Amino acid sequence: MASDAAAAVTEHCGVATRAFLQKEYAESLVHIQHGMARALGAARDGTPLDAHLVERLGVLRYTACVTVYTNAAARTRALAALADRPDDDAHAVRALLEAPAAGLYTQLWWESLEALFGTPRAPHPSSLEAPDTAAALALRVPGALLTSAILGALRLDTCAHSGAAYAQAADGTAARGCARQTCEMYLGASLADAPAAPDAQATYARVLRLYTIQVLGLHLHDWTYARDVVGYSRLPDDAKAALLTELDATATHAAARAQRERAALEVAQQQYEAEKRRRQAAPPPEAVADTEAPPSAPVLPSAAPSTSGAALRRTASVRRRGSGRAGGAAAQAPRAEASRGAAADGAAAAAHSRDAPPDTHAAERARIQAYLARRPSEPVGPVVHGSPQDAYVRYLWFGGLRRRAAVLLALVLAAVLVRAARARIPAAWARVAGQRVWDTLRMGTQVTYM
Repeated sequence: MASDAAAAVTEHCGVATRAFLQKEYAESLVHIQHGMARALGAARDGTPLDAHLVERLGVLRYTACVTVYTNAAARTRALAALADRPDDDAHAVRALLEAPAAGLYTQLWWESLEALFGTPRAPHPSSLEAPDTAAALALRVPGALLTSAILGALRLDTCAHSGAAYAQAADGTAARGCARQTCEMYLGASLADAPAAPDAQATYARVLRLYTIQVLGLHLHDWTYARDVVGYSRLPDDAKAALLTELDATATHAAARAQRERAALEVAQQQYEAEKRRRQAAPPPEAVADTEAPPSAPVLPSAAPSTSGAALRRTASVRRRGSGRAGGAAAQAPRAEASRGAAADGAAAAAHSRDAPPDTHAAERARIQAYLARRPSEPVGPVVHGSPQDAYVRYLWFGGLRRRAAVLLALVLAAVLVRAARARIPAAWARVAGQRVWDTLRMGTQVTYM
């Protein structure tokens, strides 16, 4: 039974962790609640699960619940997603997210103790105030789970209240935040009974540091009391000196940050006042609107000749070059006539542009198209006709194949002559002739590829 519960809790922890990393908070919280329900059931049956597994589940639960609770957008999305789920665990998660900050942390804290140690059997207390027997259990809580609980309580306190106003509340109960109560519960139990856990000294130093620097110092701004707490703590002298040095450095940094914030606020206030005075000294908008604007100078048409003549001359020049390549010397008279016609057209267009008002782009394009329509269509160059086989033959013929074919033919003839003369000449002369033919073949091949 315990092994099945442990396997189920391990599976729920893995699924919840992946869902939390993917920001699927509703799914993550439901699986965490499933795992906590199995852990609480095993503890009530008298067979609590392994402390390391419960510690892992508790750290994940504190992290997920506090993250969703302190983020308004994530909390709204999670509640909307949980509203469609009718199971009991989803209802329990909705109750946690809708509870006050102190109620949320109180339930998380006592359910963690019950999953670890099987107590209390009675309904969960409504506050962190607990009898001495329950307070002593804080010494047995694993260090990682205790640290996560304190940091989560500090975030919930910061979300519910704000800094100095939280510490100076008139009713006297606001300063007793969840983080402070948890730290004082642990430190008070450690003074009454020294913790027996192996890492108890490291956990004590970690909790004392969180209590003095984070809770008393940065959250409640009570640096004097924080130094007193370090003074009468059970830390060694060197650890006390190091913690006091860190406490003083943190206090100095916090004071400097407050001064910087005040200076920035003063600068912003001065800029606001200066802008306000400038706007008050400026004339009203009605006076500016009633002021007449000076008449603008009329836009005169440009006296420069239109660019249509130049465009037409360039077109005639292109056509003259094409006709020169196609017709040669026989086209001199048409080119001269085309040049004179283009010049005349350009002069007429320039005169028209000087006499007429400025043309638009559409009119200019229509005039050029009309001129081109009057010109005869002349081919730019000769059109080559032929079949694909003719094109391939021309490519082979003009691609350097003649030189290679000539070299190959000479080599074949030399080989035939050598073979025919081998029977009439001695063997030594045949070998010499063969070697020279081979050298000629090799050199011819190299020259061909070069």
